[in-house]
Amino acid sequence: MASKTIMTVEQLDQLPVGNTYELDEGELVVKPRSRRRHERVKTNIVVCLAPYARRHKAGEVFCETEFILHDEPATMRRPDVSFVTSDRLAEPDETLKAPDLCIEVASSESAEELNRKINQYFAFQALAVWVAYPESETVHVYTSPTQVRILTAADTLEMPDLLPGFSAPVTEFFAQ
Repeated sequence: MASKTIMTVEQLDQLPVGNTYELDEGELVVKPRSRRRHERVKTNIVVCLAPYARRHKAGEVFCETEFILHDEPATMRRPDVSFVTSDRLAEPDETLKAPDLCIEVASSESAEELNRKINQYFAFQALAVWVAYPESETVHVYTSPTQVRILTAADTLEMPDLLPGFSAPVTEFFAQ
């Protein structure tokens, strides 16, 4: 059985540049490099969400930004895309745990790993999680760890409680 590498956020910060890392309850997770399709979907999501955030002064959109969900054991995640509302951006950094909206583009992670992330995001202040599946061109919209809507290419993604006025056809996320 392989041993786990347990680290703190401070130790993580000392690792060499070049890889993308996360901490899962102290365990080092080296994220694999993204492929072109993964990056295209991520970019498409940002292109849909960022203009909304600016136009409505609703908050900020981030890509692959570190969020320290918990100090002990250290849990730091980097959602592919995230959104933090203007109200929460005004809070001190140390009180901001998970973003309001965490977006993951499914690629090399197992269903178990994705579910673990979803549960962690909600445990530390996330209000919603979207998981985009490029292969099936679907988006799973979680409003809690157990409440999910599955949207297909025929659907439009709207979240009036979190993103009033936002509307994006699911097909836009997967456009070539």
